[in-house]
Amino acid sequence: RRLGSYGGSIYAVVSNCLVTIVIFQSMMCACLQQLDPRRRELGKMIGFLIVGAIAAALLGLAPLLVYYTYMRNNLMSLLGAFVVGKLGAWVFVTVLNVCAFTVMWKAEGVSAASGRQLWARHFHVTAEDYNAFVASS
Repeated sequence: RRLGSYGGSIYAVVSNCLVTIVIFQSMMCACLQQLDPRRRELGKMIGFLIVGAIAAALLGLAPLLVYYTYMRNNLMSLLGAFVVGKLGAWVFVTVLNVCAFTVMWKAEGVSAASGRQLWARHFHVTAEDYNAFVASS
């Protein structure tokens, strides 16, 4: 017990982060976005089925976990780990998404020094770009 009473909370934060990232990626299924609409819908349904299977497994095991912790008088510890795990995962995944967005936004933008994009993608749209697009339509 090196981590003492923090072990459950640390495990809850890490596992919630992993589950959140896997679940959102499964539902979004970005790997299929270049396919035709029918295949995208099929991929989305498969992603939802995977998420549903994970949710069913977790909900099926939840009563056993609650019963086990109740019998060992650790119900408040379980509740604390759950709350800390959810809050910690939300904060960590939000910070991770903001950092990833910032890196990708800067990498897809035009470099001030060279005047060209750092990546070959053309997704960097500013408010001025959008207003010019609307005005031309």
